[in-house]
Order: sequence, then C-alpha cells, then structure tokens
Amino acid sequence: MSDVKTIVASIKDAVDSLSSGAEIKQDALFKSLIGLTKSLETRGDVLLNNVKNLGLINQIKVKLERLIIDPKYKEDVKKFIGSYSGIQDLSNQYFSQFNAKFKPSATANGVKQTAIQSTLNGLFENGINTGVIDGLKKILQTNISAGGSYAHLTEQLRNYMLTNDTGEGALQRYVKTYANTAINQFSAEYNKSIADDLGLEWYGYDGSLLTTSREFCDKCVEKKYIHISEFPAIIAGNFGALGDIHITKSTGLPDGMMVGTDETNLVRRRGGWNCGHQMIAVAESVVPQNIRDTVYATQAYKNWAAKNGKVAKEAAPIVPAKVEQGNKDKKAKVMFNKAEDAPRLIKPLKEYDGSLQDFVDEVMSSKRTNNTVKTLGTMHKDVIADLSSKGIELSTNDIVISDKKILKYLNPPKRDKGAAIDIKRFDEVAKAINNPSAIFTDNNSKALVYVYANNYDDNYIKVIVEPKYKIGSEVVNLAKSIGIVDAINLNDKSMYTLISGKL
Repeated sequence: MSDVKTIVASIKDAVDSLSSGAEIKQDALFKSLIGLTKSLETRGDVLLNNVKNLGLINQIKVKLERLIIDPKYKEDVKKFIGSYSGIQDLSNQYFSQFNAKFKPSATANGVKQTAIQSTLNGLFENGINTGVIDGLKKILQTNISAGGSYAHLTEQLRNYMLTNDTGEGALQRYVKTYANTAINQFSAEYNKSIADDLGLEWYGYDGSLLTTSREFCDKCVEKKYIHISEFPAIIAGNFGALGDIHITKSTGLPDGMMVGTDETNLVRRRGGWNCGHQMIAVAESVVPQNIRDTVYATQAYKNWAAKNGKVAKEAAPIVPAKVEQGNKDKKAKVMFNKAEDAPRLIKPLKEYDGSLQDFVDEVMSSKRTNNTVKTLGTMHKDVIADLSSKGIELSTNDIVISDKKILKYLNPPKRDKGAAIDIKRFDEVAKAINNPSAIFTDNNSKALVYVYANNYDDNYIKVIVEPKYKIGSEVVNLAKSIGIVDAINLNDKSMYTLISGKL
C-alpha cells in the first residue's frame, strides 16, 4: 500500500534523474559556448561594441537552444513526464485505503494532462529560453555594450554555466527548480482533487527539511497535521502554539511563497518555487486526538463548518484511567468517558476479570455478547515505533479481544478448512501478542492493521490487531481476527511487510 513517503521519494527520484542529466550536459555546453564566442570581434582583449557582435548574440542563442534540446535531453524529459503516471498510480493506491470503491474522477484525470502540457512548455523552448538562454544573452549584451574584456566575459559565462562554489550551473538550476516545482504541484493538485471528492478535511505536511528549507516549510513539518480551516491562519504566518513566522511586506505572505497564494491554492503551491514537500490529505483517525480537539474548539473551524454546510465536530471528552465498579457476578471493570467538568457513563464497555480461557468458555456457553472485552497484552515496542512514524499516537497500549470477536469462532468458516485455532487453546492468542515470533503489516487491508504471528503446532497462529478501533464510545486496540496459516503465506511480500522479528 502506498504512503506519503513513497510518493515523496518517487517525486525526488524523478527530479534527481532529470537534474543529473542537465548537470552532465553543462560541461559540453560551456565548451561549445566558448567556441561560439571566439567569433566575437575584439581589439586586444576588449570586446567591440559593433553591429556584427550584437548580431552574433542571436546566432549564439539559436545554436545553444539546439545544443540543449538535443535527442538525449528530449528522452530525459520524456522519461520525467512518464513518472507522472507512476505518481498518479501511487496516489490512487494511497486514497483507496479511505474508500475501497474509490476511482479518480474525470476532473482528477484531467489534472495530469494539463500538468504534462505545462511541464513540456517549461522544459522545452519557451522555458529554456526564459530560464537559461536569456541570462546568457544578457551577459553577452552587457559585456559587448560596455566594451568589456573577453577574459572577464569568459569568467562570467563560466560562473553562470557551470556548477561551482557560486552554486549550480544555469541549466541544472533551472531544470531542477522547474521540474521539482512542476511535479510537486501536479501531485499536490491531483491529490487535492481526490481529497475534495472524498470529503477529506485534514492534511499532513511531509518531506525532508534542508538547510535551505523556508521557515514556512519548517513550521508546517513541525506542525505536521493541518485542517482546512487553518489554511488562512498559516498563510498569515500564525501557527498558534508553535508561534508566528516572518511575513514579507511586499507580498503579505511568508518568505518565499508565490504571490497570489491563498487558501484555495495553498495545497498546490505550498512553500513556493522549488518546494519539495507534499501537503496530502489524511484520514481524520490518524490525526492525534489532542490536535483534533484543539482545532474543533476554534471559532475558525466553526465558521468554516458553517460556511461549507457541515456539522461542526465537538472535541472528544477526556478519558481518564479505568474506574473500578463492583460487579459480583462478572467482576467486571467499567470504562468511563469523562467530560472535564462532570463525569458521565457512555455505553459502558466492561472488562472481564477472569482468565482468557474462562472468558472464552463463558461466551461460547451463553452464545451471547454484552459488550465485554478481555485484555490480551500490550502493543509491541516496534508496533508503537511504526505507528509513531506514521504520526499515530495511542491513548492506551493495551490490546483487547471482545466477546463479539470470540463468538464468531463458534462456527467459523475457517474451522472447516482447518484454519481456526482450537477454542480450548485461546491462551495461544495471548502468547502470540506478548511473545510474537514476528509482526507484519497487512498490505491489502483497507485499515492499518498489524499481524502478530507465533508458532502453533506445525504452522503459525495469526492475530490481526487494529489500533484505535471504535467499540461504541470507546477506542481500543482490538484483536479482530485469529487464524492459522503457514510460513509461505506470511512470507508473501505482496501481502505482508515484516516490521519486527522473523519466522
């Protein structure tokens, strides 16, 4: 399953490949340019300001354009444009996790065609002339008109054309900047069109920070999760508890942002020219609860919801530790959700206090459920680390199994296939949670789930755990499926990605 980091990495690879080709070409271009300038008339070392020399400038301009846009460059650009389809496929995979029936709309598909045409214009004649050759032309005109020295002209052209201590050469700098901006804007606009279709409201700001990263990007990466209602504030440089950033007086925007950037095009333009970050929609469930609560309590969010015909969401009630409640028959503990000012019971979720096997036996015997769970163990440290890398924070590390999930094992289809565990051996489930041989992520699951695997006779027990699963008003880490598989199944990399241990 594609994620944001995969999309960002693919974009970087495409830009680096095109930029590398441009850098290699610069040495040959500089040598050709010097050869062409030898036709300029001089008196000693001084360039003559005459009609012939001024006329040569246009001839040099035409020849350089042909040298730059040669068959190899055209092939490199073709390959770069081809990467747009790959980025589109990765984005489609990413958004399919939000809706299994998702298909990009005609509007989304049209974004790619428009982006390709715009990119071609920028990387061929029009763009190369404006971004590279016009600069050369200006250097030539200035030196000829002023009667400068030929040696000084050569040095200026060297600094302009070649990568050195002053920076990247003109061709590489232009190609890299334009390509990076174009492909990131395409990806951002494509993703935004899909996010709008799916009604997603939260965005994650992702990508590596460099020493040259703008303050806006630094602060957005630090903030990470941004709701649509916050767009006007961050464009104004206000990042709430993270502080304010500098605003350029001439544009009224954070330093480096494109003139005209506003909340309608922020996702596409992000930090401005050459911004390599992605601002991509995420599911509300991956946004930490405290961040959601902070936004949902703001007037800006409430105004946004009213303007867009949406019902404003309320901050979730604060959930303290479990509160003991006596229960002579079941010895159950009832979990409460408490508001800050007054506790209230919301659809009580009870925890069975006996052994796991006793819990299973009672459920199987009664064939009834009553919203009861049993704690199996805690989240493995490598799972917690993986969740943290995805920006997901847990309110509890406990893993539970519910009576509803146990009851489905009374007569599961898996039992007829020999793929279900013995109902008298449920302790093996707790063992798999607390001492797994290996843990995987399921690449084909719509939801983010973890597969805990452990030895079970000659095969492996497989326990599927979904973090932050909602049962009524409670959010738990739920063991939602249990089965028996062989090593070949778990080692199928198209299905599972190993994150801890080994089989």
